[in-house]
This record gives sequence, C-alpha cells and structure tokens, in this order.
Amino acid sequence: MEVEHEQPPEHEAGSVDASNRPSTSSENPNPEEPCPQPPSDPIIDDNDDHLMCRVCRGNEGSLYYPCLCTGSIKYVHQECLVEWLKYSKKEVCELCNHKYSFQPIYRQDMPKALPILEILRGVLISGAIMVRTWIIYTIVMTTWLGIVPLTAARIYNCIFYLSFHDIVNAPFQLFKAEHFFNDILKGSLLLLVFVCTFISLVWLREQIIIGGPQHFLNIEAEENEGEDDVVNENNESSDESEDDEEDEDDEEDDDEDDEEEEEDSESGYEEDPVPEFREEGEAYVARRRVPFEERRRDILEARHGFRPQMPNLGIYDDMRDDENEVLENDHVLQNVQEDRIPPPMEPEPIVPRAAARANRRIRRQRENEEAAAAAAAAQEQGGAGDQEDNWREWDRFGDELTWQRLLGLDGSLIFLEHVFWVISLNTLFTATFAYFPFRIGNWFLSVIGLHGKISYFPSIVAMLLGYIQIAIITYVIHQIMLQFKMKMMYRFLGIMFLIIKVFLLVFLEIGFFPVMCGCWMDVCTLPLFNITLSQRIATFATAPFMSIFLHWMVGMVYVFYSASFVILLREILRPGVLWFMRNLNDPDFNPIQEMIDLPFTRHFRRLVVSTTLFFSTILLIFYIPLNIISSLIPSLLPYNVSMSAETPLSEISLELLILQVVMPAILEHANGRGFIKYGVRFWCKVVGAALDLDQYLLSDNNNNNQNNNNNNNDPLRAGNNQAGGGLAAEHQALLLLREPRAYEPYNRPSLFGVRVSILLVLMSLTTTLSSVVVFIVPASIGRFIILMVSGQTNVHEMYTVSLGLYVCWTIGKFGAVVTKFVRGGPHLFKRAVVHYSYLGMRLFLVAIPIIIVLPLLMGTYFQLVFFTPMRLGYQQTALMFPYQDWAMGVVQIKIFGVIAVMGPDWWLKTELDLLVQRGIENFAALHVFVRIVVPCILYLSTFIAFPVVVIKFYAFISGADPEFTMLLLRFSYPAFLFITSAVVFIRWQVVKFRELAEKIKNDRYLVGTQLVNYERNGVRATAAQ
Repeated sequence: MEVEHEQPPEHEAGSVDASNRPSTSSENPNPEEPCPQPPSDPIIDDNDDHLMCRVCRGNEGSLYYPCLCTGSIKYVHQECLVEWLKYSKKEVCELCNHKYSFQPIYRQDMPKALPILEILRGVLISGAIMVRTWIIYTIVMTTWLGIVPLTAARIYNCIFYLSFHDIVNAPFQLFKAEHFFNDILKGSLLLLVFVCTFISLVWLREQIIIGGPQHFLNIEAEENEGEDDVVNENNESSDESEDDEEDEDDEEDDDEDDEEEEEDSESGYEEDPVPEFREEGEAYVARRRVPFEERRRDILEARHGFRPQMPNLGIYDDMRDDENEVLENDHVLQNVQEDRIPPPMEPEPIVPRAAARANRRIRRQRENEEAAAAAAAAQEQGGAGDQEDNWREWDRFGDELTWQRLLGLDGSLIFLEHVFWVISLNTLFTATFAYFPFRIGNWFLSVIGLHGKISYFPSIVAMLLGYIQIAIITYVIHQIMLQFKMKMMYRFLGIMFLIIKVFLLVFLEIGFFPVMCGCWMDVCTLPLFNITLSQRIATFATAPFMSIFLHWMVGMVYVFYSASFVILLREILRPGVLWFMRNLNDPDFNPIQEMIDLPFTRHFRRLVVSTTLFFSTILLIFYIPLNIISSLIPSLLPYNVSMSAETPLSEISLELLILQVVMPAILEHANGRGFIKYGVRFWCKVVGAALDLDQYLLSDNNNNNQNNNNNNNDPLRAGNNQAGGGLAAEHQALLLLREPRAYEPYNRPSLFGVRVSILLVLMSLTTTLSSVVVFIVPASIGRFIILMVSGQTNVHEMYTVSLGLYVCWTIGKFGAVVTKFVRGGPHLFKRAVVHYSYLGMRLFLVAIPIIIVLPLLMGTYFQLVFFTPMRLGYQQTALMFPYQDWAMGVVQIKIFGVIAVMGPDWWLKTELDLLVQRGIENFAALHVFVRIVVPCILYLSTFIAFPVVVIKFYAFISGADPEFTMLLLRFSYPAFLFITSAVVFIRWQVVKFRELAEKIKNDRYLVGTQLVNYERNGVRATAAQ
C-alpha cells in the first residue's frame, strides 16, 4: 500500500532558506573538505516507475531517496522535505522511522582546523551569554520568589496588625530582617490565593453574565410594558400613512397583475405562489405555537388539575434527574389525551394576486434595507482605516506578551511594571476581600458580645460573618434599586450578590462539609485506635490548623470515593433507582451554575440531606462494625499505629517499600472496580430475586453486557477483541457512560414499600458485615505471616494490612484466572497452563536477580556511600542490616529506573523501552538477563569492590595500620563516586566543547546542507555485522 504525504500549509516554492538549498545532488565523501564543483544529479534506479516528489508531487529538479520508503513515496525534493520537517517538527520519517541525514557543505576557504583565536572568541561569547542569562534569571527569581512575596506578606501584616498611628512608619517595616523566610512563605501563599481568586472572579462573572438569572440582573422587562404602548401608538400612525402609500402602489400593481394574468391565460401558464411568502407563513405559524402551548396547558390544569410540561422543557427538581423521572398518574394522562386541543390550522392558500402583492412588498422592504445598509457602510468606511491601525497594535501587543516577556526572562525591564501591578492589585485585594469583611465581622461580634471570646480561628469566623453581612446588605440595596429603576446599580449589585453567594456556598460544600465528615469519621473510629474523645480534643487544642487540615483531607477522600461508588452503581442499577442522587456523569450537570440559579434554601436542604446520608453511611461502615469486633474479637483491636516502635520493621525503608511498591501494585492490578461491580450485581440478583425486586434493581443492559462477556470467553472472539476492538470498545463505553439512559419500565409487585424497606435493612446489614470482614481478614493474615517470619507481634499495622491485602489480592486473582480458563474448556485450560507455566518459569528466573540481587547491591552501596561516613565516628564499626538495605534498594531501583527512562538516550533506556514494547507475553528472559541484569550487577559490584581492592593494595604496600586502613576504606566510597562523577562531567563538557566548535565552524563557513540518500547495501552490511 502506498502512502501519500500531504503538503504542509506553509509550503511555498520560494520559502526555503538559502542555506538549506543544495548546491549539489551527490554525497561528499569527506564532510570536512569543501566541495568546489557541484557533481551530477543523484543516481535514480531505472526500475522505479514513480519518479515524483512525495510532498509536491512534481518531478522537476533533483529527487532524493533518504529513507526506507518505496513506491510513489520514495523520492522527495530537499526543499520540500525541509519545509515538511519544519511543519511536523520531527527528524525521522513518519512511516519507516528512519532518521534523515544531511551532509554539510562548507566554503572553499575553510581551514582544516579552526584557529585558536576563533575558538577562544566563541568560548568567550558563549560564556558572556551564559553569565548574562544567569544574571537575568537570578534577578527575575529573586524578584518574583523573594521581593514580591515578602512585600505581600509585610503589606498584609501592616493592614491587619498595625494601628492608624503606626501606618506612617509602615514603609520602614517592609525591609526588616525579622521573620524573613516565614514572611516569604506566607506571602507566596497569599499570592497564590490572590491569583486563584482573581481568575475565579473573572470566570464567575462571565458565567453570571452568560447564564445567570436575567430577572435578577436586568429590569428591562418591566419597563418594556410602558414603552410598548408609546411605540405602538407611533407605529399605528406610521402604519396608517404607509398603508395609504401602499394602497396606491397596490392599485397600480393590480393593473399590472391584470395585464399579466391576461398574458398568462393566453399562454396557458399559471404561476404558483412564491415560496418566499410561504416561508413567511410557516415562520408565523411557528411563532404562534408557543402561546398556543401555554393556553393548552392552562386549560388542562383548570379541567384536571394537571399541568403538562412544555416540549423540551422540564420542571427542575433537585432530588431527581432527567433520566430518573418516573411518569405516574396514567389515568390523568389518558384524560389529557382525550381532551387535547387540536393544533392551529394552517393558513389558507393565498390567491396568486395576493401572493404577488405580498412578495412585492417584501421585495421593496429588502431593497430599502439594502440601500440603508450601503449608506451606513459608506459613512463608516472613512473611520475604518484609523480603527484598523489600532486593532493591529492591539494584536501585536497580544502576540508580544509571552511568558518570557511577562516574567522578565527575555532580559527586558518591562517585568518591573508587572511586579508593580501585582503588588498593587494584591494590596487592593487584601484590603477589599480580606480586611473590610474582617472589620465588619468584628463589629458584628462586638454587637452580639462575642468579640474576644472565640478561641479558635477568630479571624476566619469574623471574615465569614462579614461576608454574610455584606451579602445581606447587598441584597437589600439591590431590591431598593429595583424600586427606583436604576439599571446599572441593579445589575452591579446583582452580580456582586451572586459572587458572594457562590463563594459562601463553595466554602460550605467544599470546606465545611468535608471537615464535618472527617470529624464524624474520627469520632466513629475511636475504638480502632483506643483513643478517647478528650484526647482528640486535646490534640486539636495543641495544633488546631493541622487537625482541621487532616480532618478535611480525610473527609475529601471519603466524599470522593463515595461519589465514585455512586457512579459505579449507576452503571449497574436500573435508571430511576437512585432518583434521590444527582448524576455526576450528566453532561448538563454544572454545580456552579446551580449555585448561581437556585436559592440558598435549596442548597441548605441539599446539605442537610447529604449530611444525613453520609453520617449514616459512616455509622454503618465504621462505628457499628468496630463495636461488633470489640465484642467478638477483643484481641484484634486496637490497631498499632505508633511510629515510635524500635523494631527494624518500623524503619523508613520498609515504609517507602510499602508506599512505593506494594500499594501501587495493588491499586494498579487489583481491578477493584470490576470486583465491586460483580459483587453488587450478584447481591442485587440474590436479594432482588428473594424480594421480587430484581426488575426494579437491575437494568436490562446488564444482562446484555453479561452475555457479551460470556461470548468473550471464546478464544477466537477474545483474540478479535484484543486485536481490533479493545480500545474502540473502551471509548464507546466511556461515551455511553456520559449519555443519560432512558427510563426502563418494571413490574411493581404488591407491598412495594414494605419490600423496599426490607431491601434497605438488608443493604445496611450487608454493608456492616463487609466492613467487619475488611477490618478482620487483612490484619489477621498480615499479623500471622509476620509472626511466622520474624516472631514479632508489635508491628505497625500499615505493614500487616498491606501484606494481608496483597495476599488476598493474589488469591483472588489466581482464582479468577483459573475460573476463566476452566470455563473455556479443557483444551483451552491445558494450553493456558502450559503457556503460563513456561512464562512463569522465565519470569521467576529473571525475577530472582532483579528483585533480590540488584536491590541488595544498590541498598548496600547507598549505605556505604552516604550513611556510613556521616553517621559513624572514627572509633566505630558499621553494622550492616541486609534486609533494610534490600528494602531501601527496592525503592532506589524504582527511582533509578524512572530516571533512566526519562533521561537522555543511552543503552539502559533503549533496553528498557524495548522491554516495555515487547510486553509480558513476548518476554525474552535470556535477552533481559544478558543485556540488563548482568551489566547492572557488574557495574554495582565494581563500584562496591573496586575501593576495597585499591585500599587493601595500598595497605599491603605501605604497611598502614588497620585503623587507618578502615578509615580510608570508609571514605573511599564517596571519593570514588565523586571521581567517577567528575570524569563523566568532564567527558560531557568535552562533547559540549566539540559541539561549540562545530557551531562556530558552521556559523562562519557553512554554505548549505545536502540530503543523503539511503543506501540499502550499506545498511544491510551494517545490520549483518
């Protein structure tokens, strides 16, 4: 199959730089020597039928074949290829991945070796540029990361903590050296809050203006009634005069129509009504449908007490979704269908004379409008030229304002103006959005007698009360402006009130609600850690900010996972079951827009319902199961979470191992989502069948999905899905997940309310029982394994629970795999056993050195280089703990692998990329062992053994005493690492120096470049070697 490249948009014949145009079409065998005469064109194979450029599709000029592509895309012009590479920003062929090579062409007077003066001049210029760049970056970083945050913090302190008499000396307090670093951190936090608030205000204002309640922002609707009367009177007088003129024109037109009709009758031709007038009639009918629907709804409401919905509109209910609405009162709907008012009649066909007359009127109006528009365009054409220049200046200003120019990294001093604006706006922000609400809140606390009596967070409480007072005052003034018909003030105060309202609601739902959930969870889990409520209160009194932050973080995690669980339930249950919860996957769901539109009482009611639901769930998950466990198995509680245990397992190495290796492996490969979906679906089937609620709970789509999953167990179908449909199926599933599903009917059994109540009771019992199992099984398994291995019982529960979860996941994964292949039949099971046994043996043989040997060598070397010289004295001997070194080495191997993959191109990165591309099914054990494992082991063994050999050899020759020899050996490891790093750095600098010399030579003597053809014989020979 031949692939054709598209021509880049910027491609033009004359857009190629002169330096990129070839002066010859053949290769220069020595790139260092000049080419005085351009040789002949490149040799083109006569067997090739398609002699045309792959980009421009032309055959003029010199054609090259620079890559492995053949056929119609084999040849290309150098100019076209250069333009295409500039457009695609690549250096390789997009089809064969062959890297293009260009041969430099130099001037004839180029010397064989550059003079030393030119090299020194280039080095000095590069050094000067580097120093200048370093000075610019230092000034910019000092300004933005030091002066601006420090000034913001000092201004904040001056505004809040200085009296009116001390403001005179405030400029001198900005440059004090006290609390320097603390003020920089505080100022950085203030600037971050300022930037986020500024962006949020701009975005929120646009949301309010575009989608906000217009009746709350504009008062034009009420004024239009009085204005319409005056306009109608003027229109009536003008219509009368226009009708007189039109009647005269119509009389003349009638005469013309009579003559035309006579001619048409003679010729036997009869003209249909003009389509333009038909379109006007259809538009008129469409406009009349809306008031007709309103009239029909009023009549139905008067007759039956039932008001139907408008087409494509629905009454908003905060406790229901559009997809979850259940249509009831069928008998009322039947009566509605019987009493339905017929739609308005279509207009009668218009006679040809009236149609022609109406079309002439429309044509005259259009001609008048076009004449008026032409006159207006002629008047504005004179000032258009001046405005174009202004718009060009604004466009140029927008193009020039980049991040480098904004921050000052381009070397200009314009960023000082930006610094001044940031400090000024931050001061205005501090005074407007922080100080004034704080003062108003303090005044309110003084009025009610609570000023100075609030022990914790008095500033935040005062600021929130100030915002509430400002919101109330703004709303009152907003209503007064409505009475006085002051449009601008009414709109401004409306936007201001909505912004404050959204801010308070966001604080309530994102700040206060998670803190409540976290505190309630802490109270319910007190038996888990054997802590009393008074101890928690004492901890809060010691560090209130840290305590609130931890409770907020725990509450946010709980809310996030609860929302994820609800989304998962929506995929399983029938649409309409979770009618009392909002659908977070709804594309039309916009919480900020709901905060703008809905009243505060509706949000408060939602908050009460959510608090009741979440608190009840926390009781079922934590409090009741822990009380059951403390009654049945009192030895299991409390969990040991003390970080002061002096056991080797409480070292930081194992903590990093758990957090960096074990937990990521469980979260990535556990497939907890599928397990939970299977468990919930199985529970719904069993309980639903027992209560005759299976049709009410489960959707029909679940049965179809289950049938599809059963069909996928077929090896051929599974292979086809993996080959072509896996990614597309995932994308389709994501798209279907975002689309609201239609309502699905179900059979409603007798005693439906009683059955649903029993269902809720069984669901609560199942939740409690599941929590009991989760609290008991992983911790018990982990404690038993650690007791059998190390004989210790006082171990941190993070290790026991993590180990227990890992064991449970391994058993469950093995059981799932065995079940899957057993269902596929004996032949598939036998083939799977043979295949995975061979694969497991290969993985096991390679995993022994990777999991055991390499981490042990890495951890030991890290211990010898860093910990031993720093922690030991001259008269002390190092004690080695191999399991601690191994645990630390596992984490270091992971970090080193990430750095190797993300770093520059070298042999280890190439091998790791090849290993990832092959995958687990095509795992080549011998290749990995020879190309990765053995070289890494040899390198680490050399770094460990070489200092020992050198120091022992020196001690043998010089006869040094053992104490001095041990001291030399202790410091030889960091010295050897420093020398090795210095050698690598020097080699890197030599390479950079060669690149600098090449750049100097190219700047002075380079004429152009020539594209190099791809020679298959040379490549084959190289590949064969």
